[in-house]
Amino acid sequence: MNNIGKLIKSKTISFNETLIKNYVKLNLNEIEAMILMILYNQQDEGNSYLSVKTLKNKVSISLEDLSNYVMLLVQKGMIEILIDEDGKETFNLNQIFDKLEKENYFSEKEMVYFKRGRNHSYHA
Repeated sequence: MNNIGKLIKSKTISFNETLIKNYVKLNLNEIEAMILMILYNQQDEGNSYLSVKTLKNKVSISLEDLSNYVMLLVQKGMIEILIDEDGKETFNLNQIFDKLEKENYFSEKEMVYFKRGRNHSYHA
């Protein structure tokens, strides 16, 4: 995981605020951004299992549309789907962290702040 991913996981950077600020630059639409934020929050709560049926309870689109959006996010390289030892689908968002760092979506001022390792949160 890159530096941005570590900063997001340590809550130095708000993933949701960063995504809201940059989703258009990442070629995402609002629905895709919302799905990623929901998945991030789920993962942050310690649940990395991917269940479209469970996810459906948190969005207003159809199950079919939701499934298509999740697959599109996988194709865009925003979500990685893995199979755990029990055969269940899990996900991680490391690829979007990589994209955020690689594409330089942060200002020079933000990067200097992050590199100093501040102990309080920076909101993008």
